[in-house]
Amino acid sequence: MTKPQKPQWRNILSRRRQAYHAAHPTITAMILGHLSDLIHQRQVVAIYAALDGELDILPLCQMRPDVTFLLPRIEANDVGKHMQFLPWSEDLEDGPYGLKQPARGHEYTPNMVVLPLLGMDHEGVRLGYGGGYYDRKLADLPHVRRVGVGFATQLVASLPEEQHDMRLDILVTDLGVTQLDRGAQL
Repeated sequence: MTKPQKPQWRNILSRRRQAYHAAHPTITAMILGHLSDLIHQRQVVAIYAALDGELDILPLCQMRPDVTFLLPRIEANDVGKHMQFLPWSEDLEDGPYGLKQPARGHEYTPNMVVLPLLGMDHEGVRLGYGGGYYDRKLADLPHVRRVGVGFATQLVASLPEEQHDMRLDILVTDLGVTQLDRGAQL
């Protein structure tokens, strides 16, 4: 039997996430607590506006007024695909792929990036949606702490990894926080 590749994993983990979220609707608060504990005062943290089935972590913006929160803004045009991190505001506009994103503005460099995901493994390999936006952006920010956030059911033993994939430093799930060693990548 062959190991599942990224498209198969996306299908498997998307269904697993939906089922788990439906069965455990209050678990998000626990994960937000773990995530909030990781964030230091006056830090600049890039988060995301949740899409279908993702953990909604925007409540962190209200929970932690001592932190500057950023959201990704996606630009997909003739030149290519580009992501920048702009300050969070409650006034978001529609972006590509159904994203809610800030209007144009001044780009900031975060200390920490909290990434959405379909799956993650114990080595910090993250499975996203396949657009490569986060991998390209994180390649330009090698010293930023990369935090994957999801349900414990999204954590699997091993995921396929490609050369351009950027590994996570920290995993945050309903089971707690796991620090990983990315020293070989830095």
